[in-house]
Amino acid sequence: MIPINRLVGNISGSLALKGAAIVVGLLSVPAYINYFSNQQLLGVWFSIISVMNWMLFLDFGLGNGIKNEVTFRIAKGKAAEARGIIWGGYLWSAILSLLLATLLLAAAYFLRFSEVSADIASIDFPSIEKVLLIVVATFALQFPLRMSVSILYGLQMSALAAAVPVVTNTLVLVYLLMAGSSGIGDPVLLVQFYAIAVIAPLLGAAAVVAWNIRRWPHPDQPRNYLQAAYKAMAAGGQFFFIQLCLLAINGTNEIAILTFHQASDVVDYQVHYRAFSLFIVAASTLTLPLWSAIAQAQAEGQAVRVQSIVRFLRLSLVFTACGLAILTALFPWLLSLWIGGDVVQTNSLTSTLFAIYTFCVVMIMSEVCVANGFGRLRLQVISFTAAVLMKILLLFAYRIWVPSWDGLLLINIIVLVPVAIVLARDSSRTLRQFGKQQDLQPS
Repeated sequence: MIPINRLVGNISGSLALKGAAIVVGLLSVPAYINYFSNQQLLGVWFSIISVMNWMLFLDFGLGNGIKNEVTFRIAKGKAAEARGIIWGGYLWSAILSLLLATLLLAAAYFLRFSEVSADIASIDFPSIEKVLLIVVATFALQFPLRMSVSILYGLQMSALAAAVPVVTNTLVLVYLLMAGSSGIGDPVLLVQFYAIAVIAPLLGAAAVVAWNIRRWPHPDQPRNYLQAAYKAMAAGGQFFFIQLCLLAINGTNEIAILTFHQASDVVDYQVHYRAFSLFIVAASTLTLPLWSAIAQAQAEGQAVRVQSIVRFLRLSLVFTACGLAILTALFPWLLSLWIGGDVVQTNSLTSTLFAIYTFCVVMIMSEVCVANGFGRLRLQVISFTAAVLMKILLLFAYRIWVPSWDGLLLINIIVLVPVAIVLARDSSRTLRQFGKQQDLQPS
């Protein structure tokens, strides 16, 4: 069982690092605005970087599968099997990265950006082509290295895992502040530095993983490396499908705004999102270590421990609701302090929609944490698939009837509320059944 002081230390360390990431993220918005003197170009950049960020976290479910398997093996004292799964995961991810890079390069070659948005069509095409080629290369390089972050969570080293994006965002901010005064606004230079900022901390994370498992026994047969990791990847297939669904629901808003509205509207969306997503970042900080803690407590039959963690998650939702209400009321004033001037437009309706949308996301993250800890993925697959289909249907109506980009928030709320309700009811039922099973176990 994970010592309570270690769990608290993981959460405290992660919260401190996420707090630093929040400060860096907030500072980066005016830095981006200063770097790109053209609002249309800035909107296109935010759209590209949103897609890139989602690509960087798509791992075919391999990371989540490896994390769960490593946590379970460690709880059972099977270090040799855990080591085999870890190195096998690196090998499989390297193979997948080569295949995916080839497919993405082919897609980038045949894609015509002018068909997506007139704002993109107005930008020098070779520059955009270079940006996307660098994005694909970065994806191929980071894909196997990103496995290190999932392994660190499996090893109950969530604070170190949380340090990776902080280092990345800090390096990017330093570049923006140094180059922003020149006003060059070159997306190629920026994405090159962004690639370096992504890869460098991942190399450090991989070194930490290698150091911590260096004395673990090896599997009996070398082929167990790939076989064990393949089983974890097969189990992670559902995680990957869920990732794709979440990408379709939450990660396509910038592209939709760019397609249906103006690139400058993406800037307004991003500024609002970065402010309200502070609560999503905090929820992610809590749920990732608690997910592993629930999985380990469930494997050890610790019903009381699981119930304590779930109560903590429920309490965090209350604080989230209160915090969102305060942010909504103060957002116009905070926006003037943060960005200044009339660069970004806001109103009470947009802020309220963002608050409701954010709460739905945080609630789903809380319920998914419980479901993943118990390995209950089937209902997630069904629920998120239905949500994606509903969003596609609503987007057709949105294109015809909704004149403002904040209508996308209403669509997201409509599709996410049923998912939150269904997952919450399933989590409650799962916890009751687990408690009864432990009560029936002989003492």
